[in-house]
Amino acid sequence: MIKRTKIICTIGPATETTRKLKKLVKAGMNCARLNFSHGTYEHHAMLIRNIRKAGDKVKRPIAIIQDLQGPRIRLGELPDDGIPIKRGDKVILVPVGKARDSRDHSRPGRVQDDGKKMTVLPTQVPLGKMVKKGEVILIKDGLVRLRAESIKGGSVIASVEQGDVLTSNRGINLPESESKDVVITKKDKEDLRFGLKQRVDWVALSFVRSGKDVKQLRDLFPKSKSYQPKIIAKIERKEAVENFDAILESADAIMIARGDLGIELPAEEIPLLQKQFIEKCLASSKPVIVATQMLESMTTNSRPSRAEVSDVANAVIDHTDAVMLSSETSTGKYPVETCRMMASIIEETEASPYDDVKSQKERYIQVPKIIAHTVEEVIESDHIRAIVVMSSSGRSARLISSERPEVPIIALTQNDVSRRQMSLIWGVEPFFMKRYAKLDDLIKATVKLVRKELKVKKGEKILIASGHPTGVHGSLNLLKIHTV
Repeated sequence: MIKRTKIICTIGPATETTRKLKKLVKAGMNCARLNFSHGTYEHHAMLIRNIRKAGDKVKRPIAIIQDLQGPRIRLGELPDDGIPIKRGDKVILVPVGKARDSRDHSRPGRVQDDGKKMTVLPTQVPLGKMVKKGEVILIKDGLVRLRAESIKGGSVIASVEQGDVLTSNRGINLPESESKDVVITKKDKEDLRFGLKQRVDWVALSFVRSGKDVKQLRDLFPKSKSYQPKIIAKIERKEAVENFDAILESADAIMIARGDLGIELPAEEIPLLQKQFIEKCLASSKPVIVATQMLESMTTNSRPSRAEVSDVANAVIDHTDAVMLSSETSTGKYPVETCRMMASIIEETEASPYDDVKSQKERYIQVPKIIAHTVEEVIESDHIRAIVVMSSSGRSARLISSERPEVPIIALTQNDVSRRQMSLIWGVEPFFMKRYAKLDDLIKATVKLVRKELKVKKGEKILIASGHPTGVHGSLNLLKIHTV
């Protein structure tokens, strides 16, 4: 079976060697995510070299996604074994390196303050400038819940409503606070400069609030026509849900980042939002990613939970373009097994009668959209083995993919960056092919390729979608049924 839903694997200590990366590619990885909340430039450069080397050895294009940290709020450094806090405790959240009066509140641990025992928790930014009295502070993906009782400069004294063991650099969420921070931080701009030098394929923008944030990032890109990365807007804030349509219009792809989104909003709203977002992305012919905790238990266990298997299967049935693994493949004990398990779930679900979609689009005004929709209609009325589409930028491949045809989509391009970027698109197998001036020459080369890759036999039919004249950038106005 050919897996059509793509798999994104986050790369980390568990998978950083070329040997492990080759195994991930063979197990089903299509895109590699690098989390720029962690690691040095030297280390990320090594990962990029290894990812490309692994893809070359297995002869598969692997898209590299640079995930920018954004204005993420985190705890500072804590003892190796962590600090336990329990319900009813008092804590003081203090900016790293700051002391108050003669008492050193910059060090984590228990301190005496105005006759009360409190636990000091260092933070990387002054929360006192962001939180008001009575507001909720969530740590460790919402497992720890605090309530702000008083503000003292940049520090916050809070009561513990739900406790746990806290460790270094845990993320902090402020669901009730009005965020005044910028989306693209100084660190993000420095990281982006590094990523552009490394020619990453996709850039994921964290904590997007509006379409303007996406435009601001795009303005930082090079003006070169030969290299243009694409933007993934991560939906993880309430403002992003409210402004989703504008964000979708501005971005090249969407990531439904359910971890932070599930903290910002009631958890029971997330499944329905996921379905709504995927439907809108399909209608816009833009890739969509479902992310966070998909096979989380496999970080430490060799088998997933039944609920996790259902979660992946439902995302496939919803017709997401890609599903993403985070800690499972970056630091987990079973990274290759996890990727292989996800691929198996995808293949089993795609082979079922539940994996069916009919376009909800009623109007087809632009010629490329008419061609893309006609492809699906032709497949339903005739026996077609594959669709071959010429797609210099990836746009034509996206249009056809959004119809979710039931046969393989072979995308041909002359651009290596576009070839890797198309690894994120549902059902698309991208190949490099030189530009042909004549349609007959393109057809001959195409037939040779599908015979080799898909074992298409004499007498079987393929669909060829292209611009005419052939190779015209951005056009899709020709559809040919060809008998091999």
